[in-house]
Amino acid sequence: VDRSFDFALDVVVREVDEHGPDRLALEDARGRLPNPGAAVRIRAPSGEILFERGQWPDREYAIPARPKTNRVKRNLASVRYVRRSNWIIGERVATSGDRVELALSLYHFASENAKVRSRFVVGVALGALVVLLIGLAAAARAFAPLRRATAVLRQVDTGSLGVRLPSRGTGDPIDLHAETLNSVLARIDAGFARLRAFSSDVAHELRTPLN
Repeated sequence: VDRSFDFALDVVVREVDEHGPDRLALEDARGRLPNPGAAVRIRAPSGEILFERGQWPDREYAIPARPKTNRVKRNLASVRYVRRSNWIIGERVATSGDRVELALSLYHFASENAKVRSRFVVGVALGALVVLLIGLAAAARAFAPLRRATAVLRQVDTGSLGVRLPSRGTGDPIDLHAETLNSVLARIDAGFARLRAFSSDVAHELRTPLN
């Protein structure tokens, strides 16, 4: 905003230095100004107004421009400053000694800020949606081995204790979990095998004396 204002003020001062204040009164001078809606006032060293074009803004809507020698940062992008009703004003002394005063409406900057903010909000919303979808996809992929392991475990009963969970060989916690469950299933399978062998031996020993 300050750079745009400095450029516009340079243009007005150059017009005054080269052609005098009356040049700004011509209709074709509007095309050479960066902002055709700018308000311009030219005062003599005594303070008398020599030329005035456009409606000068009220003080409550005027924001002083930052001089080139003052590099103190300020937040002109704040909603408090850049409003459609606000103006930025400043002055500079021409070669003739006349003081050139310029006021630029912040309507254009406020409109641009509104567009940037709306695009920023839309961008953040789309970014959040993309992150959410990526997170859901990553979570689904991460938990897929657990879902497969659960499906395998549901098939286990006394007649299918030889079922084992697949191991991917990655050594991650999911693989360690599968290997632990496989060792438990192996011990249970071995226990049932010993129980079946014992039952068979008992049945055989009982059949002989009965016969």
